[in-house]
Amino acid sequence: MEDLTAIFVDEFRVDLVSRFGNVQGEGWYREGAIASVLVNPIVEHGNMTRRVFLQWVGDITSQALSLSFRVNAPVQLEATWKKQYEVAATSDVGQVSGAGWHDPNSLITLDLTNIPSFGNATRLGLKGWAETTGDRRFFPSSTIIVDTPLILEATLAKEYRLDILATGGIFIQSEWYDADSVVSVQLPNIIESQDLGSRWNLLEYAIDNESPKSIPRRGDSSLEFPILMDLPHQIIATYRLQHSLSLTGGNTPRIEPSPPTSDAWFDAGTIVVVRNDLVWDEVQDSRKILSDIELDGREIVVMEPISQVQIPIIMDTSHQLILFSINQYYLDLESEVAIAGEGWFDDGEVIRITIPRIVERDLGRVNLLEYFINGEIFPLVRSQHEDIEVEIVMGSPHRVETRYVSQFPLLVEGGHDLVIHPSSPTGDSWYDSGAEIVIISSKLWDEIDLDSRTRLRSVTINGEEDLLVGDELKHAISILVEQPFAISFVSTRQFYVAIRTQYSEGVGEGWYDENSEAVIELQDTIVDHSNSTRHVFRGWTGSFDGRDAVARIIVSNVMSITAEWEAEYLISTRMTDNLGISLLAPSSISFGNLEKSFEFSDLDEVWISPGRYSIDSIIWQGIDVSPDDTVFEISSPTELRVTLEVYPAIIQITDSLGFPVSGAHIITQLRNGTTIRSTTGADGTADLGLVPLGIYEGEASYLGQSITFERRDPDSPFREEKFLLGTYSTPIYLIILVAVIGFSIILLRRR
Repeated sequence: MEDLTAIFVDEFRVDLVSRFGNVQGEGWYREGAIASVLVNPIVEHGNMTRRVFLQWVGDITSQALSLSFRVNAPVQLEATWKKQYEVAATSDVGQVSGAGWHDPNSLITLDLTNIPSFGNATRLGLKGWAETTGDRRFFPSSTIIVDTPLILEATLAKEYRLDILATGGIFIQSEWYDADSVVSVQLPNIIESQDLGSRWNLLEYAIDNESPKSIPRRGDSSLEFPILMDLPHQIIATYRLQHSLSLTGGNTPRIEPSPPTSDAWFDAGTIVVVRNDLVWDEVQDSRKILSDIELDGREIVVMEPISQVQIPIIMDTSHQLILFSINQYYLDLESEVAIAGEGWFDDGEVIRITIPRIVERDLGRVNLLEYFINGEIFPLVRSQHEDIEVEIVMGSPHRVETRYVSQFPLLVEGGHDLVIHPSSPTGDSWYDSGAEIVIISSKLWDEIDLDSRTRLRSVTINGEEDLLVGDELKHAISILVEQPFAISFVSTRQFYVAIRTQYSEGVGEGWYDENSEAVIELQDTIVDHSNSTRHVFRGWTGSFDGRDAVARIIVSNVMSITAEWEAEYLISTRMTDNLGISLLAPSSISFGNLEKSFEFSDLDEVWISPGRYSIDSIIWQGIDVSPDDTVFEISSPTELRVTLEVYPAIIQITDSLGFPVSGAHIITQLRNGTTIRSTTGADGTADLGLVPLGIYEGEASYLGQSITFERRDPDSPFREEKFLLGTYSTPIYLIILVAVIGFSIILLRRR
């Protein structure tokens, strides 16, 4: 037996439901098969009623009559329908529009066009629609509610046309009216133009070639009159173009000429003049004023102040004129000085006025004491000189008053520690008229520093000089301020001349005017201390150098002058010969060092300043007999001992046998030119006394015999000579012995 296997496939049902018409495509379909369904679009019921397919609903929604889809599950579809009624309209003439099938309760309008005309503005006119199977009537332009099938017939009647024409083509009206009906014609007095602010105004009208009929011109409503439509009629209306003048603000502005329509409209081309007062409602210090004029958004400027403003306007288009006004209040400035800002000002305007604190006059000035605003006082700090800035908001009239006082300048120059009482009320050099001022100079000079100052000399008041009296200045000056005053304290600069001295007292120290002459000196130029010591003035140093004890100096600056003193000691001298036996009195002595030198002739006592000195010369009998290289130190009073090169000299004359020759005459010529004449004694010697060491020469004579001798060796005290005396040819030796003990001592010391 052969085995068979049963194969099953899934099928799904497509169910179609419809109350009207025939549906196609219902049945079983394999899974994935394509199903096509179809229904009739319209179902006629035969009573001017029908059904019209709307859409499929159910598992699929679609407005398509024929629908194809893939079957993968059971499908249920229902066809939905809507009802419609037929409206049938007929007419013997023309063509009807608006009839046909319509949904229940829909609104329709029937119209009849292409109605034949009889010419000459005559025709048949549609008067309405009448139901042939009922008694309902509908007006030609009425809306018909389709609530049932309708059969309508057009109702016609004879009509005449009424044409209303306006000049310029600005208005055209053409209407049909039933023959023999009475029509109320309305001609509007005003026809608005497409241009904003322009319009047309009715002047007259004419019916069917009759004479025009003028009418009163108005700017509102319409002209109404009846006309019998017993035949066609034509009305021609004449209009004139007008432009509006919108006028706002001002004080009841006047327009000339008046508008023809008693409103704000004027015929095109008319020139109108608008007049308005510049100022009005003026009461005391308040008023209204025309502030601005604006024509069509543009400002009009009034060129000069006038009482009334006239504004010409050409009415070639519409215009908007705005007259702006504002309240004004008066600002009254009462002052003895000129203050800018008085006048009328707009309400709310902020006014800033400057009140000057100080106003210069010919000889002086005036100074503001206080000011008032509407009676309220405003005191001032007078030392402040800035002008007063006052800000006033003009919400009402205001009054500003000032009070000034006259002032004169008090100019004071110079002076030392001046006190002016009372001080200036304005903190400067100006004083109120009538004030009594006292000026006090509290001191005669003003020190610049320790050694310079200025000293008052005089005071000048308005050119009159008041000199110093003695060494005091008139210390108080009283002034009644009635004019300007110029007071000058004349001062001169002084410098102090100081004299500094260790000894004696300076004369002339003190204050001197600049460039004046100062004479300075010392009471004593030598100050003896009574102890063999003294100080001697040697000169001036510091700000002035000089050696004169009385100095004359031009003072151009501070000066400090010091007297220079030098100490001197009283020195006594003891001058002896070379042997230290005899005291000698030289005629002069000269000694010194690198810095100074001295020379004295009075050798008993001499004053010498301290120092180390070397003897330059000691003149004795015309010869310098000072010892060589003699140096001495002076540091206190002392005795100066000096051994001079002076020796006691003895000449001895002997014969050839060595015996003294007595009575020989000797003439000796010393080197200083002194001639000594002597005669030998019994011992053959002649004492020449003290003689300076050095070269000398002489002659010895005895009994007609003579011999000359000469001494050339200045250092040796001895010299031996021989000479032949007389015809005896006896040799006589002249031995000249000059025994200088001091020199011998020196030789011994040298050994």
